[in-house]
Amino acid sequence: MSLGFGVTSTIELDLVQRIGPEIESAGFDFFWSNDIPGGSSFDVLSACAGVTRDIRLANGVVPIDRLPAAEWNARIDEVGLGGDRFWPGIGSGGMKQPLAPLREAIEVIHADTGRPVVVGALRSNMRRLAAEHADGVLLNWLTPDAAVARREEMRRIRVEAGIDAPFLTAAFVRVAIGDAAIAVLRHEAEKYESFPAYGKHFAEMGVGAYGTAVAASTVDEAADGLVPFLDALDHPVLRCIVGTEDDASYLELVEVGRLALERWRAT
Repeated sequence: MSLGFGVTSTIELDLVQRIGPEIESAGFDFFWSNDIPGGSSFDVLSACAGVTRDIRLANGVVPIDRLPAAEWNARIDEVGLGGDRFWPGIGSGGMKQPLAPLREAIEVIHADTGRPVVVGALRSNMRRLAAEHADGVLLNWLTPDAAVARREEMRRIRVEAGIDAPFLTAAFVRVAIGDAAIAVLRHEAEKYESFPAYGKHFAEMGVGAYGTAVAASTVDEAADGLVPFLDALDHPVLRCIVGTEDDASYLELVEVGRLALERWRAT
């Protein structure tokens, strides 16, 4: 098991540079940034790379209809993310028939960069694509029980396909501390529940989006809520939900991860 720390691509880059060393020293193995309008995950990851030594860096994820596979190598060079710390993360975006283009994108990025590729996946056909052709899958909005089921699904598919190479089953686990952050979490949960594909996903689990997250009053309570995900996944990603974009809010979540790792290792 390894633990990731995840932020949005709209986070201030100087804030990333201040907290990056703290994230690494707390024991996180990956630093993830999703890619939403108004920011670039590449720039966020580059900012973290400049102030850390070993932590791996991953997009979580960039749609290939926004950045085609043929352009990834140049973009990586542009922001200085060459080397063995970077893991490209790709998704389908708004594509209507994404399977063939995503499979091709995995092959192109593998060939051009030599780096492991993670695929963001929700539905079963996308998860199978990730298991059979990529180096990892990034899941979203799962309970611990559902996370265990997804991890076993990935293992089963790869065994059936005769693949024995390492594979990373990762998932964002949203963590919010305090009223302001929980209000942001509720808003994000409601937004995802309004998307038809995610609505079906939540119906299958029998729980709403908010019920998959860790909403806590204190750092200690949040760490306890994160521990079950450390048992359930190869790589849970503490996806930061903050009420205020400042150092203190993010450093609280760094401490959540440190405490959760400490408690998990003690069991």
